[in-house]
Amino acid sequence: MDALDIVPVAGETVKGIVDNFYTDPEVLPENTYNLITELLVAQHVDDVTLFSHIKHGVLGLVEDGVMAIQIPTFLHTPSGAEARMNQPILRYLKVGWVRRTLGDVERIVGYTEGRIVGVYWGGDFPQHNMKWYTYHIKRRPGAGTPDKS
Repeated sequence: MDALDIVPVAGETVKGIVDNFYTDPEVLPENTYNLITELLVAQHVDDVTLFSHIKHGVLGLVEDGVMAIQIPTFLHTPSGAEARMNQPILRYLKVGWVRRTLGDVERIVGYTEGRIVGVYWGGDFPQHNMKWYTYHIKRRPGAGTPDKS
């Protein structure tokens, strides 16, 4: 079992539990994982970083593997100051206020070797005008480097 996070300090919490710890998704081995989960990350990263995590995560999957990624969206359409929370400004990334619509996620995944195979509601949090969805993403048939084993 391996772990990937956006901050190196997270590696200390999984030390002795995982075989490898990564902060750079580009170094994930290809055709290796049956399951990749990414929780409580997407709301802290910009679209380019999220794209990289999904792209390299999908390539890390075995042929029928699944990447499950938790992504928040707005509970109600924002306006005014709240609408600006979705801009990838450093302070919003740090506190986890970046939210994405289904269309945002479809667009990002569409640029990768992946395809969304399921979207599951995880809960509403009205105090933060957000709701959580978990997206299941698989590799597109024929995508990536074929497994040579």
